[in-house]
Amino acid sequence: DVFAGTPAADWPAGAAGIVLPPARPTGGFTGAEVSAGLARVRAAMLTARLDRAFMTGGSPAPLLRHVAPAARESVRKDWSTETIATYATRLAPDARLTPDQPRTKGRFTYRAVRQADGVRMLEVTSNFVWVYGFRDLASRSGHSVVVLHDEIVWRLPHAGDVARADRGLWLHRMSSYGSGVDCDAVKLGLIRPGGLDPAGIGSPEDPDALYDPEHPIELPVSC
Repeated sequence: DVFAGTPAADWPAGAAGIVLPPARPTGGFTGAEVSAGLARVRAAMLTARLDRAFMTGGSPAPLLRHVAPAARESVRKDWSTETIATYATRLAPDARLTPDQPRTKGRFTYRAVRQADGVRMLEVTSNFVWVYGFRDLASRSGHSVVVLHDEIVWRLPHAGDVARADRGLWLHRMSSYGSGVDCDAVKLGLIRPGGLDPAGIGSPEDPDALYDPEHPIELPVSC
């Protein structure tokens, strides 16, 4: 088990770790609308962080299907930059995951907000840690673990307040850190094991603390 001995050893595997909160009416959104919005966020996360075909593919198309038509150009611009790694996992061509399903743990919060132009928004914040097992010939064990922690603010405008092209998911704000990742690859929007570890030599950080979804998302040392 590639995760044995790590804090993620007993975490849920894959999609089982992404559990939605109860949907309640809020700020002009019905319970059904909140439920649908939460489900859309979860579906986008499943593609962005857990879909192996997407993670190893060369196209943003599977992820674009989850966001509003008017928001898709921003995702395309992020595709080959370090920004994409903030909210999606693109594996470097030479990176190979182990057969183990990634482990994940985190939580959602949501609220209704109103923009200055009067548009009502359902704002969903996801705060999750993703732990991947990689084949790693440079490691004595033959494998290694990469930890990604992201906090993403998603927004869904009320369908009655916007044009059709603006309906759907928008990435409003995102931030993240990684542990055990190759920083040169991250600059290209790619993930592979190795390189800088924010809890490495000379850092007071406990490596296991980086697995905690409540850990501050800003690190003094990062890619």
